[in-house]
Amino acid sequence: MLPFQTAATNAQNPIITWVILGLAFVLIIVFMRRSGQKRVSQMEEQRKSMEQMMTPGTWVRTTSGFFGKVVEVSGEVITLANLTGEETLWDLKAIAKVEDPNFGTVADSDSDSAVEAEADPVAESTPETPDTEPEEPGFGSNMGEDSPSGDDTEKGEGHTY
Repeated sequence: MLPFQTAATNAQNPIITWVILGLAFVLIIVFMRRSGQKRVSQMEEQRKSMEQMMTPGTWVRTTSGFFGKVVEVSGEVITLANLTGEETLWDLKAIAKVEDPNFGTVADSDSDSAVEAEADPVAESTPETPDTEPEEPGFGSNMGEDSPSGDDTEKGEGHTY
């Protein structure tokens, strides 16, 4: 091989390497943009379908965990009513999903307490009397002593523990 042929071969190798790296970089960027666009379009479709489901009377959950019944949707503002009927205004972006809340019923909690009362008839028949005994004087206590209040029983330190 002649000296001028080896110089030309060595000069082409770095150029080809840089071209291949550049093409790989461009391909990575193109694929990342496509996947990002697909993700954005899926999110928009989900948002539109959720907005169509938000009709007056349906329950929704906000991103902060508040459950409310849809009263009105106007533009980017949604009016939600809580269980007591109080209405609050929310940004439409604050709605996480359309779902019914899983509230417990009053009958369930009443029946639980009735079952507990029936299970332990002794508890109903005996009145609860606290076992109170007169407190004994403890460390730093002035009870039962003739010293005036504020004086400590421990050699005049001036405070109680």
